[in-house]
Amino acid sequence: REGLDLIGADIVHDLGFNGHGTAVAVIDTGIDYLHPTLGGATIPNARIVRGLDTADHDADPMDCGSHGTAVASVIAGSSYQWNPQRRFAGGVAPQAKILAYKASPDGDCGSFLQSAVIEAIEDAILHRTGEGYQLAAINLSLGGGSFMGPCDAISPSYTAAIEAASQLGIAVVASTGNQGETAAIAAPACFGQVIGVGSVWDTDSGLVGYSFCLDPDCSSHCDDSFRPARAVTCYSNSGPAMDLLAPSEYLRAALAGGQTTDFGGSSGAAAYVTGSLALLRQINPELTPMEARMRLQLLGQPILDGRNGLVRPLVDLARTSGSVEAIAANGHSRTIAEGDESPNRSTISIVDGGEVGSDRVVLYLRHPDPSELRVSLIAPDGTTVTLHEHGVGSFPHPNGSSRFGGVWGSYPDELEPYESQGAVSGLDRSGIWTLEVSDPVQNGSSATARLLGWALKIDERRPPSTELTGVVTLPVVAHQDGAHDTRWVSDIRLYNPSITEAVEARLVLVPADADGN
Repeated sequence: REGLDLIGADIVHDLGFNGHGTAVAVIDTGIDYLHPTLGGATIPNARIVRGLDTADHDADPMDCGSHGTAVASVIAGSSYQWNPQRRFAGGVAPQAKILAYKASPDGDCGSFLQSAVIEAIEDAILHRTGEGYQLAAINLSLGGGSFMGPCDAISPSYTAAIEAASQLGIAVVASTGNQGETAAIAAPACFGQVIGVGSVWDTDSGLVGYSFCLDPDCSSHCDDSFRPARAVTCYSNSGPAMDLLAPSEYLRAALAGGQTTDFGGSSGAAAYVTGSLALLRQINPELTPMEARMRLQLLGQPILDGRNGLVRPLVDLARTSGSVEAIAANGHSRTIAEGDESPNRSTISIVDGGEVGSDRVVLYLRHPDPSELRVSLIAPDGTTVTLHEHGVGSFPHPNGSSRFGGVWGSYPDELEPYESQGAVSGLDRSGIWTLEVSDPVQNGSSATARLLGWALKIDERRPPSTELTGVVTLPVVAHQDGAHDTRWVSDIRLYNPSITEAVEARLVLVPADADGN
């Protein structure tokens, strides 16, 4: 229940959105379809509309363990009460249908054959439309390896299946892994078209009483006692390629055999995001996977991972689903042409009027050599801000010698723009905004270069509620560490209400232990 409340799913449910008309595909160890929260009958039943075992090559996706059953219940399980002491609150999208896939063999349950996962993805694509549903997302709470940036090149067939799903409007979600990595995540979470999800606590952890194992034999482990709600778990893999955070500890989920069990890990976090995508697709059926991904990023609650200083958004469905803020996204993937003659342009439209106060740009641009690129944001009146000017990429190379992978992240909070985005401050924010990408070097890199999507969020400039005169002292912080792995900064703005007269003002930052003289 705490996890649903933490991401705002309870508010979306109260508005009447529960995943009806959508479906999710769960590719895992299988699903116990006889469980009362997952239909309670053979397939097809009230919850599960299709099932397939791609590992042992039969039509029965019965769970060989219990992992897939737990994941499916978090995404789209029905609420159920066994007795006054035992109750399951229900999944994030309790009316979404489920396509159940067992990609783990009975003889080695918990391991996953890549061929079995790919076959399941391809089958889900073939059955993306059914009686009363459209497939919204595929959940992959599985993976392995350690990758600092986009890893599409490790498996062309895996990449092709995921990109085929994305192009047909099906989001793919994967867990980042549970090895406690702070600069890398697992595959397939690191694939460019996959939404990689790490985990946070949904309530204060208190005294946990045990350590989390970070490898199969538990030779490495971590302790997460006395952590606040929303804190990144100590085991969750984290790195520049991670997209979102979602709750997972402590989690109650369905247990194969008909009961419930404690569940966690980034597997549970990925499940929360998959259910969230089903809700968003019910609210807006035209939303592309990349647009949904970027909306969740721009409108999520920023969370600092104190282990590495990375800030990533925690899913906030209440804000994402009902936002009236000036935000727009273009999630239509396109290749990047080379040569000066024809720069690549992608546009979005901001409908809401008002003056630009501040803006954020989320960009997913894959390129083998980002130093060849210039990326610019062009306002409706033609004002141009260069975001990237033949600079380094967003991901550190494993050998530490360079940065690679493309231009990937959020301006200006994560990536530093080449020119100040303040150039568009004060402009009318309504109209057509353009992202221009130029790659003047003709060396064949366009074969793998791709603009996967971009989004723009503009906050309206508003004057202060009261006019300030004379000397005003305000307590502020500047890049200061706080409690519970937080880090504080202050955004200080001076506002002149006159558009014709200059006003003299002076801003003095005084250390806390000084008198200001």
